[in-house]
Amino acid sequence: MIPSLPSELIIKIIEHAYYLHIYGREADVKTLGACAMVCKQWSSCARKLLFFEVDLRSRGIPANSVFTNLEGPSTYTRSLKIKANRQPTTPDFIAVLSHFPALYHLDIFVESILELTELEVAQLVALPIKLRALTYYGRSMNVSRVLYQLMAVWPSIEFLHITSLGRLAPPPAERPPFSLYELATEYSGTLFPEPVLRWFLPPILAGQRGSINIMAITFPWGQAYDTLMEYAPYVRSLSLFCTRFPPQDFFERFGALEELTLSGFLTRQSRLNSESQCCHGQFSICGSME
Repeated sequence: MIPSLPSELIIKIIEHAYYLHIYGREADVKTLGACAMVCKQWSSCARKLLFFEVDLRSRGIPANSVFTNLEGPSTYTRSLKIKANRQPTTPDFIAVLSHFPALYHLDIFVESILELTELEVAQLVALPIKLRALTYYGRSMNVSRVLYQLMAVWPSIEFLHITSLGRLAPPPAERPPFSLYELATEYSGTLFPEPVLRWFLPPILAGQRGSINIMAITFPWGQAYDTLMEYAPYVRSLSLFCTRFPPQDFFERFGALEELTLSGFLTRQSRLNSESQCCHGQFSICGSME
């Protein structure tokens, strides 16, 4: 009889088959389902990785009644969509999160909360959750302070999507020790001033490499452009919203690029084709050409 592997090792093996594609966060449910049928030990590990998603953004009832009959399934929920505000008709989002110990991805819409209190931060830190992916929605610059607080609560976050109408608030002086694999903005008008972009992408230390592999942002200028260029050699997938065409040598810095999506006010595709030939790596051009 072949000795069984420790569960910790099995789950590490299965994690390598977690994503359906190299880019994005879509889980390979078919492969995970097959792993769950191998044996009882594999079933326990694979089921914990299945990307069950719960959407509670439209639920306006107390949190306790929402989860009365969900204690079992919620322990396997990996993706959760919630709304965070202090309205009496909305469940307390911290109480909601306490029911999802295996959470991997949090999709949170923050409204009317300018900043989390010290008690709320302490309650979040105490939760048995280790987030890897965060999708953050905010309607104004004021609520973006909550984003910085969430990054401090979960420095384990590697995949960050931000949707904010306009600029983000200045970041705090202290930066948590997170390291992003993906940084993306959903709205083409979302801007990253240099202090904000530098907070998310700190200077690369000598002898190390940049962690960013996937990036989707509005084309930056000034010092923010220099920050982007520092990470350019490590980016494999780039989605860029441009109000004007990038400088002559822009694409030459993206030596590892495999996928490029361009949108915005680009009208000279012939120039794009000539510029893209300067890249060191092979990549596909997709997205809109306006």
